[in-house]
Amino acid sequence: MAVWANTDEPALCPLAAYCTWREIRESGSDVTGSVSDAAPPLFVGLSKAGRLSTEALSDKAVWRLVRQAARKAGIDGWERYSGNSLKRGACHGCQRGRS
Repeated sequence: MAVWANTDEPALCPLAAYCTWREIRESGSDVTGSVSDAAPPLFVGLSKAGRLSTEALSDKAVWRLVRQAARKAGIDGWERYSGNSLKRGACHGCQRGRS
């Protein structure tokens, strides 16, 4: 699947958002003093105080977020959505783009 950069509007550019978030994750205070030199996980939790977690989001957390977003968007059958729905949707979109 291709994700196109939108250099005319950096605020709406997925590549710019990804790069900015990577910089935040790699230079943030939440990773200082980390035991590992590995790159921090891309998707992490957020505390009520606004601090990023050092742990990757669990599959259950992703499941909850996807369902919550589908419900708030008013999607019929939102309770059937999961993280796997995103993968299936992306694959389906790729297939349609090839035909």
